[in-house]
Amino acid sequence: MVARSNALRVAAAVLVCIALGFASVRASQDPLDRRIDLDLRGENLLGVQKQLAARSRMDVLIGRDVAHPSEFKRTRVYLEMRDVSVRTAADWVARALGTRYRLLDQGTALEFTSSYAWLEATPPVVRTLNLGGLVDPDDPSRFLSQVKELIKVYALRAPTYSIRMRPDGRLQAFLPPVLQDRLVAALRAMSNPGRVPVRTETSAPPGTARIQTALDRPVRVACEDRPLPEVLAVLAFQTEVNLGFDHRVLRDRSTPHLRLRLRDEPLRRALQAVAEQAGLRGSSIDPHGGIWLMADPPWWTQAGSRRLLWEDVPVIGYAVRALAEREGGEIVVRRAKRAMPTDLRTDPSVAVVYHERSGNLIVIAPSEAQETVEQVLARAKEEPAPSDEPAAADPTGD
Repeated sequence: MVARSNALRVAAAVLVCIALGFASVRASQDPLDRRIDLDLRGENLLGVQKQLAARSRMDVLIGRDVAHPSEFKRTRVYLEMRDVSVRTAADWVARALGTRYRLLDQGTALEFTSSYAWLEATPPVVRTLNLGGLVDPDDPSRFLSQVKELIKVYALRAPTYSIRMRPDGRLQAFLPPVLQDRLVAALRAMSNPGRVPVRTETSAPPGTARIQTALDRPVRVACEDRPLPEVLAVLAFQTEVNLGFDHRVLRDRSTPHLRLRLRDEPLRRALQAVAEQAGLRGSSIDPHGGIWLMADPPWWTQAGSRRLLWEDVPVIGYAVRALAEREGGEIVVRRAKRAMPTDLRTDPSVAVVYHERSGNLIVIAPSEAQETVEQVLARAKEEPAPSDEPAAADPTGD
């Protein structure tokens, strides 16, 4: 009897451990990594909201800056995605709507919005910080202007947010917690030794090779006066590649109708023909999703992610003193900014500043942009310094 009781206790303990293990796995799994299928061909915003919520198992909200609730039934999306992550699905829907998205409630809810009203409405917290040797005593105003550029308080319509220098040389910030964290991270990047830019061999994401192969796959299309979404659905079915397009062509005029006759032409040629007739600029590869057809100008569909950038943006300091002394700090800043897509350069939450006292270039940008910036800085360091010596005289006198 005692043995049976012990056996039951052991079995119960094992079941508890298994349950805790499964719970731990579920807790550690990022909900944005869940793989899903979506068929949003002709769905209005109510249908998009309902289907994405069911597939992602997350609450899905659509901000009033995207569409007023009275317009939900009139605004339609034409996308189909197979075996993509929730993150990619959110990116594509946001691109189609011309907006961004953010995570709410510890990653259990998804909101499509480009508005910063949620941040502007957050009450500020007062914080006073010692600056040590970060400030040039002869020019404290320059340091203050650099900090303001990194925090971008001026980009928000919140008059209660401010940063100022106290008479005792300390920095006082009236900011919400999100921006307080950003400020502390920026000051740490100035205080600590910067990351030395190292040039590395970058490999294309795994999905790129599959999509490049698909672009050479022959397709057949014979259509007369067929709507753009229908033609793309035919091409996607034949090549097993997700195809999306910039929905601004639908808002600028009625849905483009196409006339195509292609027999055993590669997909890339078919997409060129589609883009020409639909008034699109061309296509770009999204290795995590498929192929996206862009309108002109394409700036707000270039970024790899459409997630709002005020939250959880990496802050990195790069050691570039020698490069800055050779070229000038402002030139290095421009190099870093040019390395980013226009979509990021124009985003108010992205910032680049050269801090002379530390010799660090402070970059606040998404991870993929940070990698590009590091490669650009590493290549710039390898460039030979310009020679100040005058050219030798030609001995022939010519």
